[in-house]
Amino acid sequence: MKKHWIIVAESSRARILIQEPNRGQLTEQQDLVHPDNNPHDHDRQTMQPVTMPKDVETDSFARQIAALLEHARKQNEIGDIVLVAPPQFLGLLTEHLGAELQKLVGKRIHKNLVRHSLADIAAHLAVPV
Repeated sequence: MKKHWIIVAESSRARILIQEPNRGQLTEQQDLVHPDNNPHDHDRQTMQPVTMPKDVETDSFARQIAALLEHARKQNEIGDIVLVAPPQFLGLLTEHLGAELQKLVGKRIHKNLVRHSLADIAAHLAVPV
């Protein structure tokens, strides 16, 4: 059966949450961190020169998330998608979703919840943990 996918993301991190059919519990399947775009990774920034502007890295990360979703769609794993991200990144991510993925997006939430607990995210989405 197809699952409900909740993507909670920002420019440097994305959490892939899955809810089983019939609105089962919410579980975290994957936690993606884009190290080249991580504002908290000060050591890396001082040791290596920045070769790409931050907006290019953000775009690259949005493409990476979209590719992961497209792969899951082709595997027939996605029932529907909820996107949760700050407005700017949400727009960028949406832009990189293909037409078939766009049809699966049922809700877009303009909030940055990526550093919140699973229980907090579930409460915002009104789903069981």
